[in-house]
Amino acid sequence: MSAASLRRHDSGTPVVQISGDGPLPFAGRTIGVVLASFVFHFSVPVPLLAELPRILRVGGALVATVYGPQTPSLTRLLRAARMELVGMRQVRDVHGHFVFTAQPTDA
Repeated sequence: MSAASLRRHDSGTPVVQISGDGPLPFAGRTIGVVLASFVFHFSVPVPLLAELPRILRVGGALVATVYGPQTPSLTRLLRAARMELVGMRQVRDVHGHFVFTAQPTDA
């Protein structure tokens, strides 16, 4: 969901736009879930992903959508960021789209 959509619907959800070139603007262990939609076909910097274990609460997760399962390359990328792939499934009725879940390896 875009920042504009969140503001338009006055969801009460804080909206933070990040550039991914430095530390994420959140205190440690404060975020329950990070959502990412179709960003993994771009070059996702490992330092950005490596911030997720720091900000995610214990039991927190990254939930993301991808084109195709990409399991070997995705697993390598997550491992470099101290995260592990814990689930992946195809989106029903949408050929080639998958949703995966990853968690910090220290969780």
